[in-house]
Amino acid sequence: MTQWTYNYINYYNLRAIRNTVSGRDLNFIEDKIANKLYINFNNAIPAYITLEYVPKIQVAEDVVGDYWVDILKRLSLAYAKIAVGRARTRYVQSGALWSDDGSTILQEGTTELQALRERLVSNSNYMNPLD
Repeated sequence: MTQWTYNYINYYNLRAIRNTVSGRDLNFIEDKIANKLYINFNNAIPAYITLEYVPKIQVAEDVVGDYWVDILKRLSLAYAKIAVGRARTRYVQSGALWSDDGSTILQEGTTELQALRERLVSNSNYMNPLD
């Protein structure tokens, strides 16, 4: 065998080992300490890579877009109704001239929250799911 043949065999053995070890193409590891992203390529290095940054929202002021602002307002209102309803149903007054509407508010909040969650689940095919 010639040197060219040995080089050819070694090259394809190396590619077979690389494909076996690396798993699938474009695996990545994020190094948060060094603020680096390492991307694995099985074959040739591509000319371009597109990275999509999806921020994690920590505060309500970071929410942009009319759709998500509306969802956030409805979610806040539903949780507020649930909290008020639970607070008002905690104690029962007997012999009072008026009655508490805590159970009604609690039921409204629970219904609104369930409807909002169903809406988000039904629309999850069209946008990124919530974390």
